[in-house]
Amino acid sequence: MLTFALLICIENIFQDSPLAIAERGRYRNTFHAAYKIVQVEGILGLYQGLAPNILGNAMAWGSYFMGYNAVKTKLQEVTGQEQLHPLYHMMAASTAGVGTQIATNPVWVIKARMCYQQPGAPDSYTGFGNAVTRIWRSEGMRGFYKGSTKYAHVSSSMKA
Repeated sequence: MLTFALLICIENIFQDSPLAIAERGRYRNTFHAAYKIVQVEGILGLYQGLAPNILGNAMAWGSYFMGYNAVKTKLQEVTGQEQLHPLYHMMAASTAGVGTQIATNPVWVIKARMCYQQPGAPDSYTGFGNAVTRIWRSEGMRGFYKGSTKYAHVSSSMKA
């Protein structure tokens, strides 16, 4: 739990969102960021976005390995080879990665919005379910895929 809180602080240090600049200010280091977040939002501010982060990672890794195994098994059936060439493994991994990104992007959108919302604002999300409901009602399915090309690039470069 503490690791997640520190990662949020580190993420906020380098975040140039209007909230980070105007509300939370510039942070000098991780400990300063943690101090300021606790001062403004309370200790729970360090854990904003924890539920979607856990859900997103569980979904992402579960669907990735399931997708990879399914594609690899199908390639083994089609080619008749038990031991596949490395290019087939790359194809299975790429297919699984794209499917995972499509399936989990809504969770990452919710996580980002929950982490960077203005503390105490009347329009703040009260939780994961509240965020899902409000995004769906106000933006529809498109709201869950805002910035998906940006996240796809970041996600793929971080896994490499």
